Amino acid sequence: MQNHLSRLWFLSKGCKQVPLEYARGFVRWGHPDGYFLNAQGQKVTDNFSPSSQNVRPNMHGRYPILRECVRECHILMALAFYGERPTYTSASGKTYVGICHHLIPDKLDYKPANLLCWLTREQHTEADRRQRALRNVLPDMHDLSYDDHRRLQDPRQTTDEEFQTALDKIKN
Repeated sequence: MQNHLSRLWFLSKGCKQVPLEYARGFVRWGHPDGYFLNAQGQKVTDNFSPSSQNVRPNMHGRYPILRECVRECHILMALAFYGERPTYTSASGKTYVGICHHLIPDKLDYKPANLLCWLTREQHTEADRRQRALRNVLPDMHDLSYDDHRRLQDPRQTTDEEFQTALDKIKN
């Protein structure tokens, strides 16, 4: 009964559980404000202080990881809020998993609202191009909401023409 009540508490806060197979069996809940909680509802503290961040290099630089899970925080948050990563096949026939894109390019901001999931390589390249174009015209990327960034950067939602029209409006 206690487990059911605590699950309801987490769900009432908008939390979603990180799949156990990705959390090495540890119960971790992703909070919509972009942090993790343990099974007792306490913040997992080993990944919040920038000076003590556990980071590991990857092809895009360094991202914070959740130490006991040995996974990047943004991937764990995306798995909790957006579900399993789909598998795609490249033109050369090789398979790869969907890519998670930060709408506002702050690696420490892995709120679910800041994550655009699960993109193909081509979609991610386009989302990156659009993000760079926005950074060139916005003094502060936070001048737009996460929803506006999602709408503009997601090539599955907005055509190139629609993006260019919106970008021109932002410039003026």
